[in-house]
Amino acid sequence: MWGTWWVWDARLTSELVLLFLYVGVIALWHAFDDRRLAGRAAGILVLIGVVNLPIIHYSVEWWNTLHQGSTRMQQSIDPAMRFAAALVDFWLPAAVCHADADADA
Repeated sequence: MWGTWWVWDARLTSELVLLFLYVGVIALWHAFDDRRLAGRAAGILVLIGVVNLPIIHYSVEWWNTLHQGSTRMQQSIDPAMRFAAALVDFWLPAAVCHADADADA
């Protein structure tokens, strides 16, 4: 399967459908001159696209796909690495906010 440009895998195909829906929302939004009507039509297409999200998420479990199943319940990360990742998760937004506050002053 590696080395091919496309494989009809369930997850890849459902993500392709989501991409087409996303492009369709953008095209539909720009197709109408009336922004209210465009928003309503695009909103309906977005709701159709939302139905695809659980299909993408569970496609690995429902069908025999090329992608690995969920490993969230298995603790495979070292606790020190988890601490470092959590530290970056909290430090980076604080540093960005601090730099933004300094730029405004």
